[in-house]
Amino acid sequence: MKESAWLLGICLNGFEDLKSNQIHWVSNGKFTGKKWFADPFILDYDSNHINLLVEEFDYKVHRGRIAKITIDRADWKVTDCLILLDLPTHLSFPMIWRENNEIYVCPENYASGGWNIYRYDRINETLEKVGQLSDQKLTDATLYQDGNNYWLLSTYDPRPNGSELTIWRGSSLMGPYTETQRVLFPENIARNAGMMFTYKGKLIRPAQESNHVYGHSMSFQEVTYNNGEFCFKEIYRFCTPHPIYDVGTHTYNQYCKMAVIDVKGYRHRRIAQIIVFLFKMVVTLGLKKLPVLK
Repeated sequence: MKESAWLLGICLNGFEDLKSNQIHWVSNGKFTGKKWFADPFILDYDSNHINLLVEEFDYKVHRGRIAKITIDRADWKVTDCLILLDLPTHLSFPMIWRENNEIYVCPENYASGGWNIYRYDRINETLEKVGQLSDQKLTDATLYQDGNNYWLLSTYDPRPNGSELTIWRGSSLMGPYTETQRVLFPENIARNAGMMFTYKGKLIRPAQESNHVYGHSMSFQEVTYNNGEFCFKEIYRFCTPHPIYDVGTHTYNQYCKMAVIDVKGYRHRRIAQIIVFLFKMVVTLGLKKLPVLK
């Protein structure tokens, strides 16, 4: 009965709007109660519509699939949902990479045993697998290009929500990628929350904070590169400001000026609140230790 539910939000002016809580919350429209959307990436937008690639979770299917959804900017509702990738294993976090007038998508699919790359066919609206970038069970992996270097940043199974971030380097998009660095954080803020972006001349990495609850908040970290190593320093922490979807937030992605986020609640909110209350009472009485909730 404590099933998760996610809600999307649009920040028209990116990071500035996020910090000032200027967020347009998106209704799932006709899909409300049937499915939710999370892990959003902006595909494109105009003055009337916003197209996202997301993890789509249908309560009847009960596993993540990659979908393209369309948001009507007139009333901030999801109007269309097209499934682009459906596998027997869970899919999420459809990272978008643009290069040489092509759009590539690298979704998380660690249950399959690797991290694959797909080419997005804009005419037929399909995803065509073109290769595998890593045989590791990566979780919410992202790419960053600096000159001729391609950097792959990720956590991976069996400690996807922990304090260690691994970085690999390649000389082309298709790799191969060689591990170059492991970064240990003082808390569980290693897992990516989205692609790195530039803000006021600084490179920023969004990361998930999962100290007690998976995807509780987001840690925005300034990124520097010195003496062959990446360094990360938190400059801002964001918690969900939504009065109902108040459990967590774990994705921020930016394209041009616009950004998109997700926030977490529960499908059956009142029942979930009772379960959480009883669970905390058990912990308070010392009957069991507090795990990381998912």
